[in-house]
Amino acid sequence: MGKLLRVNLSTGEAVDEPLDMEKAKLYLGGSAMGGRILLEEVPAEVGAYDEGNRLMFLAGPFSGTAVPGSGTYTVVTKGPLTNQAATAQANGWFGARIKAAGYDGIIVQGISPKWVYLVINEGVVEIRDAGDVMGMDTQETQAHLTEALGLPKASVACIGPAGEKMVRFANISSDYGHFASTNGIGAVMGSKRLKAIVAHGTAKVPVYDEVRFKEAAKAWQKGCQETIMGSTVSAVGTGGFLSPAAVTGWLPVKNYTTTVFDEHPQYNGDALRASTGSTRTPCHACPLHHSTRLEVLTEPYKGLVTDEPEYEGLAGFGANIGVTNVNETLKLCDVNDRMGMDLKECTFVISLVMELYEAGVLTKDDTDGLELTWGNTEAVLALLPKIAHRDGFGDLLAEGVYRTALKIGPEALKRAIYIREGIAPHVHDVRGMWGYLMGQVVSNFGSIEGFSPADMLPEADIGLETPPERFTDPLGLADAQAKWARKYAFVDAAGTCFFTTVALPGMVEALNALTGLDLTDADILEGGWRHITTLKLFNIRHGFKREQDTASPRILEANPDGPNVGISVAKDLASMVERYYMNMGWDAEGRPTQATIESLGIAV
Repeated sequence: MGKLLRVNLSTGEAVDEPLDMEKAKLYLGGSAMGGRILLEEVPAEVGAYDEGNRLMFLAGPFSGTAVPGSGTYTVVTKGPLTNQAATAQANGWFGARIKAAGYDGIIVQGISPKWVYLVINEGVVEIRDAGDVMGMDTQETQAHLTEALGLPKASVACIGPAGEKMVRFANISSDYGHFASTNGIGAVMGSKRLKAIVAHGTAKVPVYDEVRFKEAAKAWQKGCQETIMGSTVSAVGTGGFLSPAAVTGWLPVKNYTTTVFDEHPQYNGDALRASTGSTRTPCHACPLHHSTRLEVLTEPYKGLVTDEPEYEGLAGFGANIGVTNVNETLKLCDVNDRMGMDLKECTFVISLVMELYEAGVLTKDDTDGLELTWGNTEAVLALLPKIAHRDGFGDLLAEGVYRTALKIGPEALKRAIYIREGIAPHVHDVRGMWGYLMGQVVSNFGSIEGFSPADMLPEADIGLETPPERFTDPLGLADAQAKWARKYAFVDAAGTCFFTTVALPGMVEALNALTGLDLTDADILEGGWRHITTLKLFNIRHGFKREQDTASPRILEANPDGPNVGISVAKDLASMVERYYMNMGWDAEGRPTQATIESLGIAV
């Protein structure tokens, strides 16, 4: 679209800023462009909640086009859990609506003297008083604003009560069932006293070669339905991975104290869709039957209508906290989403205190009278709003897993599930997924480096004909991760959904037809490498040390039972990390070499 919107909430100014096209060729959009802006504009002394931090809502080149899943956008900031870079994607329609409103992204800086929301409608920008939506949950906020503004087709990105109270793992909700979650980005939005952004417009994304792009998008639409990932999520949602996770030993159960969850069949995607009323709610330009609304047809919680949880919600508010009734899990997911909290961090902080309660380390005197035994849904339903509002015991948990464990003491630290001294992993038992674990341990994104189940899926277009064996080839996993990361860093930047990803040549053909560029597959992989390295340089400036690239003691323990019993990554993780550094052109301390920086054309 050729321009960014820069909003200074301290002064109330909103100005159009021309897109630097030379930088846009090097950093295509999304988290790549966001990383470049962080490196240029946020110095080391700026904290996550300071005026000088940037909160960016960035589309990618494909956002708003006919490419499948191109409603995606990325939020980029300095996050409060790690005090380093945070990048988080959400699907739906908001990314497409940013483009339709006339922009490639929104950069928010400063702190408003009062609570406000931002309206961007056909290129007209307004900063409005948010008094009428304060205290509303994420669903209420979106419904109220679209109705009050008379913009039923607008997209709204907002925070819930958790963001208002700056819960350290608050997220950002958009298009109701979609969440940008990682590393407390909703808390940063709350620190700026920005309740919501409303985006609407009718501008069209300019296309360089209409005929060529149409053919490329059509091939992409067809191809994504035939991949392993695309066909699975279309048929049974990401919940279709829950039973396979249980059977192969990477479903997290009761805070990693076991891997056994006999109730998994009722949670799997096929059973979930069969036992509920299901209505398809697709994202922008997406052919997959992935996003749905569910209606609970049986007790308990009969009549509840909610968005179908992803695998991580089902696992987190099911097996990980000992809940064995899928209707109860659906209710917990709904409440958590309405409060506006990252379920990764939330479920692992709750499972931690449940384990401590069962062990007698915590008592009712500590928990405000809540009986936090495994599977006590009513207690968790009472606890979630307490966390979101920083009420009593909830105020402690609102700091996230690592900080909660630090405050409770040694017994908590040895049980806590976290990586990088400050952030919970995705909701898997990563002791059974070494490649997936390493992708999070070395990540500079605040979550996972270019989504990388390198021990699960082949990726022939980047030279991975067969996935490395997950326990016997740790260095092979590190090599694979370096390849995966380069490709999926491009996906992060492109403005498309991971689940619609196809082989690289098809995506590059679509990009060239769209933009008039003449990029090769090698150019794109180099761009992913540049993207990752830029974020690494930002993180080094903001305090990264080599010893952070590891996992908590509990994650390094051997599996206690199940198919992977006795297996531990502890003796191999450091060598895997070092091998990854070597593949990325970094030194043994994880610092990019001068030769790497120069070869990638990164200005520092």
